[in-house]
Amino acid sequence: MTTSALWYLRRLSRMGPAEIAGRAGDAVRRRRWR
Repeated sequence: MTTSALWYLRRLSRMGPAEIAGRAGDAVRRRRWR
C-alpha cells in the first residue's frame, strides 16, 4: 500500500491540475454508471 501511495503522489506531482481534474471526472463517471 505504501509503495502504491508514493507512486500515486509522484504521478500527482508530475501531472498538472488539468490531468488530475480529468482523472477525478473519469472516476465520478465510473461511479455513476455502476
